[in-house]
Amino acid sequence: MHHSFVAVAAMAAGRAVALESVSRRVAVVGGGSAGVVAARFLKRAGHRPTLFEAGDAFGGVWADDPTNPVVYKNLRTNLPKVVMQSPDLDFPAALPSYVDGKALGASESS
Repeated sequence: MHHSFVAVAAMAAGRAVALESVSRRVAVVGGGSAGVVAARFLKRAGHRPTLFEAGDAFGGVWADDPTNPVVYKNLRTNLPKVVMQSPDLDFPAALPSYVDGKALGASESS
């Protein structure tokens, strides 16, 4: 298994990592939830991620004007925000438990 992947996986699990420090430029394609989280963990692991998003804003299918409009108007998530949030980046407390696309996209863009 590649050392960088091991470091990122260990950091995601909250474990300390003692590996040789190698910083790489990394392209992350897609500014949805997975791309944003991947870029955050890559940066934390000492890499220099560049996030590429085809749309006008981050948020993936939940963005205000997504490149792939699979989310219909007024759709709400079917999972509570406590399940959907990143382990170290909470949704704002003022958001309702089941968020809509606009709130979710705004949260990912910040």
